[in-house]
Formats: sequence, C-alpha cells, structure tokens
Amino acid sequence: MMKSKDQQKFLRATYYMREDIIEKLREIAYWDRKTIKEVMHDMALKYVQEYETKNGELQSIPEREV
Repeated sequence: MMKSKDQQKFLRATYYMREDIIEKLREIAYWDRKTIKEVMHDMALKYVQEYETKNGELQSIPEREV
C-alpha cells in the first residue's frame, strides 16, 4: 500500500556514480523539466518494480543481533 506524499518518509543518501551517468541524468532532468531528485526517484522506483515483478516481493533485511 502506497502512503500519501505527506506520509512518505524521505532519507538523504549519497552514492558514487560514474560522471557520464550523472551528466545524462542531469540532461534527462533538464529536458523533462524535473529535478534530479525526481529523476533519481523515478529511476529507483522503476527498478524496484521491475525487480519485484521478476523476483517477487522483496523481504526486509533481518535485524542484526549485537
């Protein structure tokens, strides 16, 4: 079940990517009149949906015992 936009929790995350891929994402954002954040979100959401279609619903990572 999807939460409404007001109920969704967003995290700030930093990842290293190839420079040419980042430039392509910037270009997509420019031409689609979106923010890079929106392009990255759309890209990740599409990947997760395709992954789950192929492999079934993802299971949560179990908590590690300390």
